[in-house]
Amino acid sequence: MQRKSLGLGAMSAVAFAAVLFAFGGAARAQTTEPTPAAPTPAPEPEPQRHQGFFLRAAGGGGAFHDSFKLPLGLFNLGGDATGASGSFEVSAGYAIRPGLIIGGGVYGEQVVSPKITFEGSPVTTDVHVGTLIMVGPFIDWYPKAGNFHFGGAVTAAHITLKDNSGNISDQSPTGGAVVGEAGYELPFTDDSQFAIGLMARVVVGYLTDSSYNHTITAGSLLVNFTYN
Repeated sequence: MQRKSLGLGAMSAVAFAAVLFAFGGAARAQTTEPTPAAPTPAPEPEPQRHQGFFLRAAGGGGAFHDSFKLPLGLFNLGGDATGASGSFEVSAGYAIRPGLIIGGGVYGEQVVSPKITFEGSPVTTDVHVGTLIMVGPFIDWYPKAGNFHFGGAVTAAHITLKDNSGNISDQSPTGGAVVGEAGYELPFTDDSQFAIGLMARVVVGYLTDSSYNHTITAGSLLVNFTYN
């Protein structure tokens, strides 16, 4: 009877030790299990700028120069018309990729009180120079869809010149012109599609009619408002 009691006691001790070992292993496993990391917040999306429909209106001023020549066989008579000018632009297009705009525009240079010289001598005359109108396709690029942009247009061009004194015959030369622009814009807010900017513009054109050939250059600074 004593042996049986000893055997049962030994078995109970072994079972108790096994339970303690299992419980301790589970506790250790529970304490060593890594705590899951907190989820990383998703980054806020950047404003989608310079995509989709594009519209720009601009106005400013600068300087205008018209070098005109009258072909007479082996000889050319000519002169210059220079003066301040008012400049404007209205253009619309679409971004074919972020920051790259193509479209069409109307560009203008309105000359104010030009100074006329002919063969180097000042001409006293009441010449009214109409608005140089240029219409054609343009391309404008915002590198990295940022605030700086540059581009240009190839246009048809037309201008009228009228001498109210009658000393010079009226003219309406037509031709073509190239427009180059570069500027910097700031959006009204970080996510706004409206922006205001400052833009420099250069125009070079060649126009002609039945009498004179005109080589026109103009440079101006414009304030622009853009929706894109």
